[in-house]
Amino acid sequence: MGYAKGTQVPVSKSRGQIDKLLRDWGAQGVQWTDEWGDSPKVTLRFIWDYKETPLSARFTLEMDDEAIREESCHLGTGQFLESKYERLRTAWAAEAHRLLFQFLKMALHAVEAGLIPAETIFMPWFEDQSGRTVADVLMPRLEELSRTSATRLLVSG
Repeated sequence: MGYAKGTQVPVSKSRGQIDKLLRDWGAQGVQWTDEWGDSPKVTLRFIWDYKETPLSARFTLEMDDEAIREESCHLGTGQFLESKYERLRTAWAAEAHRLLFQFLKMALHAVEAGLIPAETIFMPWFEDQSGRTVADVLMPRLEELSRTSATRLLVSG
């Protein structure tokens, strides 16, 4: 995460800025979910009205816990250092939230400028009623795109 590497902006500030950005843009609600288990992740969901139809979008920030655990080991002894691990997890969270804020901010500026329609930018993250995003459905079948009609990709297999 080179762009936000070493950011001093706390997670709470980035989340507050994301909330404000989405509220100002017209989102009807925002939800944050934190999962601290063996595969830590943060999920942002928001509801946006598209032509009077509420659409739910989901962004998931997943930490590579294995890589951070490896980096948390003492270089000489290989001993796991809990304090280094916690520091790296905190840094990862700050960087990930900062990048998400910057992405959303630039995406919404592009929408405002008329460069890209909002539904085009956010389409991969729109969820169906089961919680699957458009990307969840299409990514496993993306290789088919060059061999078949794009409409066939929309039929779940």
